[in-house]
Amino acid sequence: MEIINSINEYNEIIYRYKQRYIRYYTNQILPLSKISSLIANKKIHYITYNENLLFLINIFNENMLYFYTNDAKKIEFTHFFHDTYIEMYYKHENERIWGDSFKVNGYEGISTYRRMAATSKAIQKQYNNTDRYNISFDFDETYIKNILYKKFHNVGDHLPERDEFESYINEMNIITIKLDGNNEIAGFLIYSVNGANSILECIYIDTAHRGKGLSKLLMSAYINNLANTINTYKLWVQNDNKPALSLYSNVGYTFDHMHKTVYFKNYIQ
Repeated sequence: MEIINSINEYNEIIYRYKQRYIRYYTNQILPLSKISSLIANKKIHYITYNENLLFLINIFNENMLYFYTNDAKKIEFTHFFHDTYIEMYYKHENERIWGDSFKVNGYEGISTYRRMAATSKAIQKQYNNTDRYNISFDFDETYIKNILYKKFHNVGDHLPERDEFESYINEMNIITIKLDGNNEIAGFLIYSVNGANSILECIYIDTAHRGKGLSKLLMSAYINNLANTINTYKLWVQNDNKPALSLYSNVGYTFDHMHKTVYFKNYIQ
């Protein structure tokens, strides 16, 4: 595989991507602007075979595989993909099709997630505040980045790249909670907005401040800040993350029909 580095290759992959609508199965639809950005930053490889379209994208030294195909049962992930992750989004009834296909090709499921959602009417907007902590939209950018890239993992968590992180800053989509009387950050929350929908990207509380209800305070601030513009709130949560499941359920989130499994292949030829 070669990194795309010529205008002809760029034009070819854009053309093929625009034809994706003829392929029924995909693990994730990437916006055309995202594809162009990845190409420009030398982050994307591509391979096509049997009318299928595959992208191999390297982000934070992780190789993520994206595919478009007409036949879920016959897709073959070529043997030279190693140390490669696939994130598969599906409705529950489709799990067996993909699980069997990935196992045949040497992939193993390592993490499972479910999507949760809440409407603006159903979600709980208020929590008891505390005098010791204050909600703020000011933050130390370096601190936030260090926590993101040390405490979270790109596989499953979808860490923002530099341009995405800058957009969160510019759009004020980062909320922090600080100790009263000083600038110490006890935790933060990052979200994105798409029309009348918002996605909770991540929430973090420093270990020294856990068990004090700060996650609920951040969630309350997040929901109240968007109360007049957002109809639906969504997030992804790992199946075995019991504290997070409890937090989101108490706020008013419920499971919808969407699932996600992360598959990994470590192959050395």
